[in-house]
Amino acid sequence: MNKTRIWLIAGLSLTISGLIICALSFNALGRDFSRLSTVRYETNTYEAPGTFSSLSIHADTEDIELLPSTDGHTKVVCHEDAKYPHRTQIQSDTLIINRPAHPGIRFGVVMDRETISVYLPAATYDKLVIDSDTGDVEIPADFSFMELQIDLDTGDLDCLAGVNGLLQVTSDTGGIDLADLKAGDLRLTTTTGDVRLTNVISAGSMQIETDTGDVRFDGSDAMTITVRTDTGDVTGTLRSAKTFVTNTDTGAVDVPQAGNGGNCEIRTDTGDIRISIQ
Repeated sequence: MNKTRIWLIAGLSLTISGLIICALSFNALGRDFSRLSTVRYETNTYEAPGTFSSLSIHADTEDIELLPSTDGHTKVVCHEDAKYPHRTQIQSDTLIINRPAHPGIRFGVVMDRETISVYLPAATYDKLVIDSDTGDVEIPADFSFMELQIDLDTGDLDCLAGVNGLLQVTSDTGGIDLADLKAGDLRLTTTTGDVRLTNVISAGSMQIETDTGDVRFDGSDAMTITVRTDTGDVTGTLRSAKTFVTNTDTGAVDVPQAGNGGNCEIRTDTGDIRISIQ
């Protein structure tokens, strides 16, 4: 038996032994992967005494959701790293939710998901600003804002809230999904994420820009619409007639004849453009 075969047999034996040890250890932990985590999590509730008209939420990997309060009080419930808690404070009429910068690099095995749940007593607020890295954001139809500004890296956005003024969303790889809402003006920018608008009405302009993400309209509309994408497809239905201006290098174009509505300008490099009017 040559040395190569001996080493192969030894390596295979060690691999099988490792798998058996992992299976036994997993079984000893009650088949609960969360017990492998080296980070201790706890759920904490933070009160927000005082009044405010705007919100500012800064997060890293936490999922963020807004919920209506059932007792008329504001509270922030965080499922979080026990050694790295969040904080809430009211400054300049704004509820600020964040956590102090960590003094060093955080190491450890993470087997859980951090969350921020904000329970709000009022239905209408002036401004909401959310800055998040990889967490998802959910904003239900229970709320409305004068202005909404959201900046994401890889997280997804699911927003049903109405916005009287500017609704601005910036995302790198996360998708943007807006439904059943009205906004004054709409500004959506994403790199590789898809944009889907379902029953979204903008009283003013709607500007959408992507690199490789697709753009889908489902019964949505605006006074003027501008879409620019590199390789993404632009498809779906609008509610009113438009004067279409389209440009694509290699993609197919299928849009209605020019109507007496506002302008709809769609430009893409290699994506298809297929739009119809409801």
